[in-house]
Amino acid sequence: MQPLRKDPILRKMNICAHFTGVQHEICRAGVRYDAAREPKTDTTPYRFACFQDEAYGLVCEKARFPTRAEAEAEKIADDAIFAKHALAHRAAHNDAKTKGFKKGTGGANSVECPVCLKGRIYYRVAAYNGHMHAKCETEGCVSWME
Repeated sequence: MQPLRKDPILRKMNICAHFTGVQHEICRAGVRYDAAREPKTDTTPYRFACFQDEAYGLVCEKARFPTRAEAEAEKIADDAIFAKHALAHRAAHNDAKTKGFKKGTGGANSVECPVCLKGRIYYRVAAYNGHMHAKCETEGCVSWME
């Protein structure tokens, strides 16, 4: 496997800072994605100037790729968000398990939020597949759908 695919810092350095996802029409710099890509062929997928490893001569004059320091800071922020969600996810799932909510036996309840320490996480477990939807009542805290 290529180092770029393995190393999260290199991966972040490879993606333009203005990239919002190709499901959108334009990036944060106002560039239309269809203007920053190479046409798709029968043998190759779209290639975008937004990714350094895919550019192959494509140029976007507004492209700006994060420095190593910026990518490392972004990775630290991502890890902190992941840790918060993991903590909340574990608390809600443990509570649901004690109440017998799972695939085949759905239900809804709440648990104190271990992230913000002031709100409650309200959750619902679907009987159909056992997946959980949850959200802390504290604005901007955690929420997820499985």
